[in-house]
Amino acid sequence: MKRALHLLANLGISLTAFVLVLVICELVLRAFGHQDIYTASSYPKELFDSSSVSGMRPGFVGAFRSSEVEGEIRINSVGFRDRERSYKPDSSTCRVLGIGDSFGFAHGLPPDQGYLALLEQDLQGIMPGMEVLNACVPGRGPNFYLDLLQRIGPEVRPDVVLMGFFVGNDLDGIVAQRDPHRSDPGINANKTWLRRNIHLYSFVADRMKSIPFVRRMLKGYNISTGLIGAQAIDVLRTEESADFKAGWERLEDVLRAMKGLAPGLVVVAIPTVEQVESDRLVQALERLEYQPSEVDVRHPMERLSRMCSQLGIAQVDLLGPMTRRYAKDHEALYFEIDPHFNARGHAAAADVLAAAFRSGMASNGIPMPNCPRTRSITSLPRGS
Repeated sequence: MKRALHLLANLGISLTAFVLVLVICELVLRAFGHQDIYTASSYPKELFDSSSVSGMRPGFVGAFRSSEVEGEIRINSVGFRDRERSYKPDSSTCRVLGIGDSFGFAHGLPPDQGYLALLEQDLQGIMPGMEVLNACVPGRGPNFYLDLLQRIGPEVRPDVVLMGFFVGNDLDGIVAQRDPHRSDPGINANKTWLRRNIHLYSFVADRMKSIPFVRRMLKGYNISTGLIGAQAIDVLRTEESADFKAGWERLEDVLRAMKGLAPGLVVVAIPTVEQVESDRLVQALERLEYQPSEVDVRHPMERLSRMCSQLGIAQVDLLGPMTRRYAKDHEALYFEIDPHFNARGHAAAADVLAAAFRSGMASNGIPMPNCPRTRSITSLPRGS
């Protein structure tokens, strides 16, 4: 009996010491580690400024949270993650304005590896002085894109507006309410709470994910899959809920308004990793306890294509080309866990967009209104 009590006492002392060490580490991180500057979405809190036209702080210099993704974040004097440039109208050049979320923002990569920067390089090889402005803001959706276009459109006067529509969550911001029984998996909710409240968790988890074999192990055991939430799979369901139907209707209103502001509007349909990589889809379906027969990876793309066709809006669908590229060489186009494009994914997206621009080109010009010797951007093939 005494021995058992002695063991329990030692166990209690060890546990208390362990908790005390964790508390000390947490306090040290809060005081000196700067882990608290990151949001749950891996962006520095100081990046955001509600008084800015973009919602990002002009002149901000920081970095992504060091993990599977990392790199510098530098915001220009206007408030965008783009090089310093003049935004005043210039009749001597053709201007493309990129609007979107963290994909267009080039999450986790240097800005010159993002698909908008790569597209600008490609198009400048055809027409020197061609501009592709990056006005993408992470964590935003269609309602914000419309608002941003209303605010900066008259000043920037773009010839073409490339609106990136991420299938995974861009409807989520305009859907009133999701099915509570299909909310984020409990493990995701727990991890989100830990990241927001326990700095030591973020510190350890991020550094563990920077080790390739650890990432593969976490992914293999279905602990960390990169699934952004149930909505990324719900949007693939052929039987749409009332909330998603309302979301699509709201999106149609947004696109109609954007088309009125920018006749050269082009919608770029950005697929989720689960749409492109079948093994990730199987893993997500198992995690959410869905049946494969409930979903169709083409469903949201076809829905969007029909909508754009009815509105007279050009659309470029990245799903087909990216799926074929992945099937051909099996080189990942997304980060291993993080659900964003990696450098290869951005390069693939830029290639598809550049080809879409070229397919609408006249022999002596480019298909943009207000540009010399051109035809209309609507000559771009819809759903290409």
